[in-house]
Amino acid sequence: MRDYQSPPKCIDKIYMEWYETYKRIGRFKTENGLDIALCFPKPLIYGLDDGDILYLDSKFGIIVEIVPCEVLSIQWGNKLEIAKLCYEIGNAHIPLFVSSLKNEFYIPYEKTLENTLTKLGFLTEKILTKLHPKQRFYVSLPILPEPRFILSPDFKITIKTAH
Repeated sequence: MRDYQSPPKCIDKIYMEWYETYKRIGRFKTENGLDIALCFPKPLIYGLDDGDILYLDSKFGIIVEIVPCEVLSIQWGNKLEIAKLCYEIGNAHIPLFVSSLKNEFYIPYEKTLENTLTKLGFLTEKILTKLHPKQRFYVSLPILPEPRFILSPDFKITIKTAH
């Protein structure tokens, strides 16, 4: 909003948890009590981010604010540690976020994973921060349509029996 030459007089906010920023359909109350229903025509690829404008006219605007949450900050030192870290996080199916600091990743806080990573020698710290969708790692886009298979007109299944 600060980039606009004449921002509206009233700015209202929708506070969202990091995992709510990916929802295609949702119902929220703004900071001033306005009931808002969001319905996007397609699933969000990267999610709504902090400061995204949902509505704007000359008098009124609604923006997104991501709520800070408990996060596990994980320090790493070399490529082998990154591989170990990615294995453990992938095994737990937990999203991984890039920190703005060098050699650090964030994950939503989980005590059991903190214990595991500490045993593996990682420096970890529980902090309160915002998890931004644009800082999340994606191996593949989760919302691509399933492939559509079509049988060929000459498709056959042959069952051979052993003699």
